[in-house]
Amino acid sequence: MKPEIAKIWCESLLSGEYEQGWSSLSFGGKYCCLGVLCELAIKNGVNVIKKNVQSEPVNYNDCAGVLPTKVKEWAGMKTVLGEYLEETGVTSLAGKNDGGMIFAEIAKIIQARSEDL
Repeated sequence: MKPEIAKIWCESLLSGEYEQGWSSLSFGGKYCCLGVLCELAIKNGVNVIKKNVQSEPVNYNDCAGVLPTKVKEWAGMKTVLGEYLEETGVTSLAGKNDGGMIFAEIAKIIQARSEDL
């Protein structure tokens, strides 16, 4: 992924501005790590349509569980789930988030593995 995007993403994850959520990009005011990236894309002028319907996950360009293509391309991500290879096999940032890993730990992965993402 693009180093400058990795930097602002990590800063945002660590800022306390976003409350962590699971199972969708954003729901009920909480965000998956990938949902935070969607919000950053919007703040940086990427043309992403955000639909927020009460009692449903937020949709970014009709995506609720994976990065929309425009966000993936803007960030320079290789996959829509933030997949990368660990010693135990392929894993993803989405999987780490939904598995209970906190934003601070996810930010460390992004910092260390940004070229792989």
